Amino acid sequence: MKKTLLTLAATIAIATSAMADSKQTMVDSVATIPGVMMSAWIDADPSNLQYMVFFTNPYAGHNFKKIGNLLCTGGQANFGVEAGYTISFWDPKNKVQVGEFKCV
Repeated sequence: MKKTLLTLAATIAIATSAMADSKQTMVDSVATIPGVMMSAWIDADPSNLQYMVFFTNPYAGHNFKKIGNLLCTGGQANFGVEAGYTISFWDPKNKVQVGEFKCV
């Protein structure tokens, strides 16, 4: 019984670590997209996980629905990041949200 609990705890820890690594790899990859200043995961509240993307020029006519869909599906396919979070797009200069996409 103790061995089973230890194995379960180790499996959960490894899975959590792998997910954190996947998220960081996604952040690193998204940083290479032209026009993206930076991005970050905000997961202080697990029931409201957010991925924030900051653009150098957020008013350049971006299609946030299409970008959000690409980030969501690409995150799942390329990095193993599970759906169930909100992608928010931001103007870093004025500190305002300019778009949002639900990754479900």
